[in-house]
Amino acid sequence: VSATITSLEVPEVTTIAINDSRTFFVPDPPPNNHCDPLAQSFFVKDKGGVFLSSIDVYFYSKDTTAPVTIEVRTVENGIPTDIIVPSGKATVPAASVVISDDASKSTRFTFKKPVYLTDKNDYVFVIKSISKSYNIWVSRLGEKDVSTGFVIDKQPAVGVLFKSANDKTWISDQYEDIKFTLNRCKFTPDTSYTAILNNKPIPLSSLPNNPFTLTSDSSVINVKHPNH
Repeated sequence: VSATITSLEVPEVTTIAINDSRTFFVPDPPPNNHCDPLAQSFFVKDKGGVFLSSIDVYFYSKDTTAPVTIEVRTVENGIPTDIIVPSGKATVPAASVVISDDASKSTRFTFKKPVYLTDKNDYVFVIKSISKSYNIWVSRLGEKDVSTGFVIDKQPAVGVLFKSANDKTWISDQYEDIKFTLNRCKFTPDTSYTAILNNKPIPLSSLPNNPFTLTSDSSVINVKHPNH
């Protein structure tokens, strides 16, 4: 069943003015934060974990001004995360980066504090820079070592090389590994040291109303003060 209803009322058209303003801040020139990082995973098998002091990486080429940074991160489900291990970040200026055409010279990334890595866990170090002029030496299964001329027939360590175009999505390469050296701390046992802990200056503050409590026949006076 269908029906047509005709209305004789004059339609009312209402116009409402809508004004909107937005402010955009466009830097000039725009910042260049783009980077295509590389990452190399490794496994810590030492009982009790290790304290990492530095990482040596071998560069083939570098930029003239832009620095390069290394970050030690955690691994989740075999993929690098964006979680940096405490104190696990170091930056080397371009002038201090050492390059070589035979992978014989390394560049050391030294952390400000020893980086503790727990045992039986995978980690990655991520190499990143805003410059694309940096190239690092890697080993690839089936190809020849530039130093010895021998064919690389096995991976040097338990780990995987990862590539990314945005520092978020990672693709693993099962045939390549970054050439690197992990340097860990070596502690001397049965050694005495002295630690000096200085207190920060305590700011002055006023006592609350009626802060004193006295008891008859007692020489003890209790003072009430917040956080004391």
